[in-house]
Amino acid sequence: MLKDSLQKIFSYFGVKIVRIRHYTDPVAPFDVLELAVQRQLFEDKESFYYVKIGANDGVIPDTLNLLRRKHSLRGCVVPSILDNGVQSFKTFMLTLPGRKISLLYIDIDEAAENVIDTVFDAGVFPEIINFGWTSILDEKRFSLKMKLLDNRYRFIDVGEDTVCVRGNRE
Repeated sequence: MLKDSLQKIFSYFGVKIVRIRHYTDPVAPFDVLELAVQRQLFEDKESFYYVKIGANDGVIPDTLNLLRRKHSLRGCVVPSILDNGVQSFKTFMLTLPGRKISLLYIDIDEAAENVIDTVFDAGVFPEIINFGWTSILDEKRFSLKMKLLDNRYRFIDVGEDTVCVRGNRE
């Protein structure tokens, strides 16, 4: 009753009182990396192969391990960037089935730029690249994103990661 009386008084002065619902932060209803992987699996499941650069302790769950189990992905883990740069990466590529990388998952944030440079210099352009951006200086991050754009990648920052998908030639 008091509520109705107050609303009438305020509305007489042109003020409308509305109830404000409790605000909750929006939560992404989907995992962008998983969507990219699903799209790639739909296009070519047989030749899908991931390469994870960085250590895997096997204890802490990460996105790639969850995807690997969920979709039975084939791939390998390389503890760090190959020491001899482009030539050793080209040699490494010869050991891969189909000599193709569908997903490059970089789990050493501070070396993401070096890894991507090495991969591109070797002439390898994975369909999907995932890397953490929080340890990269803003200038280097901008430079890296420009390099990705120049090589037909589109990307989105999701939490502490950047997910990149290579677009079609236009």
